[in-house]
Amino acid sequence: EQAKAGAKADAPRIALVVKELTGKAIEVSTLSALHTIAELKETVAAATGGEAARLQLVFKNVPLEDGSTLESCGVVEGSEVNAMAKAAQEEAVLPQAVP
Repeated sequence: EQAKAGAKADAPRIALVVKELTGKAIEVSTLSALHTIAELKETVAAATGGEAARLQLVFKNVPLEDGSTLESCGVVEGSEVNAMAKAAQEEAVLPQAVP
């Protein structure tokens, strides 16, 4: 695990843009291609004051999985990733018995 952390620290940084549905663009240049989608979500959440757990990131119309690296998703220098809030989990409503 230490080697992975060292590799991330040594990897060159990439600059990318995360766009919200509102059109607001967040420039991210602190991560490398070896960082995960979860780490990108944390970075975006810190910049917007939102919650990383409520973010869904999409690149080229494909939802990105938290455990994937930017590199494995094809996110490279200059990429544009879209961010949207996940729908809140709606509580299941049990059907009422009809008398």
